[in-house]
Amino acid sequence: MATEFNHLYQYSVLSAFMQGLAEEGKPVGEILAQADHGIGTVPNINGEVIIIDGEGYYFSLDNNELQKMQPTDFMPFVMATRFKPTIVNEARPLRMELLSESLRPLLPLRQNNFLSIRIDATFRQIKYNIISPQRQPRESLRDLLARREAREAKNIKAVMFGFWSPPFTNAFTIDGMHLHFVSDDRRTGGHVMDFCAENATLSAAAILEYHVQLPSSEAFNEVPIEAHSVGKTL
Repeated sequence: MATEFNHLYQYSVLSAFMQGLAEEGKPVGEILAQADHGIGTVPNINGEVIIIDGEGYYFSLDNNELQKMQPTDFMPFVMATRFKPTIVNEARPLRMELLSESLRPLLPLRQNNFLSIRIDATFRQIKYNIISPQRQPRESLRDLLARREAREAKNIKAVMFGFWSPPFTNAFTIDGMHLHFVSDDRRTGGHVMDFCAENATLSAAAILEYHVQLPSSEAFNEVPIEAHSVGKTL
């Protein structure tokens, strides 16, 4: 687990999600005992999860409201870390397409490492989506993405968190930027597609330690998991 600052812990791999393996998971209590920031999902891929300052939240289409996660909840996929930023850029406009440039000098100097990223801001606009849950066992992520719901928030105070993952990790996670957000009033959140922010504080750190825990269940090993190009799907 990510017991040290800026180590990355991951449970399962996104290629498994492409084949619909999302029934079980890691207890939230165990995750939060070792990490204070992260992203992931809940069983049956029924929502978008963000962990901020040691608390987990998820938003699903089923209940259409943000839920605080309990220690006994499970996450079939999670990327989590004890976040300690090594760069902080304050009070500046920021857009999604300029995020990589704003992460200098971490990019490109750390282009083959993971980066953890947090953005606190007043957002003029956030374009985001919420994935549709599985309707039957083992329904693939590709099918769920076809039913995802696109939404937009305007003039909202929120915090985003996520990771930049190098291309060679694509079968394990989403290569490039993967961000989730939660509003300051804890009423909405989701998977970030685009944003435009004012007075943004961008915090980030390079990650040099990466630990992946694979599920030990029989279901996980029933059939071979192919090296899907997950990032190209999202």
